[in-house]
Amino acid sequence: MIKKPNLCWNVYYEDWNAKEIRIRNIFDHYSFVKDCAKDLKKLKDDREAAEERIRRNLLYYFWSKCEHEVLITAWVNPRREDISRKVDIYEQVYNNWDIFFSYLWERRKDVMKLARYNEQELERYRSELSTEKE
Repeated sequence: MIKKPNLCWNVYYEDWNAKEIRIRNIFDHYSFVKDCAKDLKKLKDDREAAEERIRRNLLYYFWSKCEHEVLITAWVNPRREDISRKVDIYEQVYNNWDIFFSYLWERRKDVMKLARYNEQELERYRSELSTEKE
């Protein structure tokens, strides 16, 4: 059994069900981690190419999707609508892109391990569902 690696990059998002702004770790996104792991493995010796692929993955999964957008507005004068701004998860990460990618690159083995862990958990979940149906 693979131990889950501790990768964390938190962002804000709106939880529509709870009707509140919450913090989410982007490494909890199954497909994002899977695609990043695949690209980091394939491009393990080419940091620049890997950086571009990871940026594209981030765009694909988190850019300009209403479920990943929050509104930032002034605290002192909240009635001034002209200074509020929608920010998605992509923009939150891209604001610190160099730091984020360095973090990811230095921990690329953990990203691959997390992808394997997620696959293992998915298989375990599927087998539990199939035994429940029987």
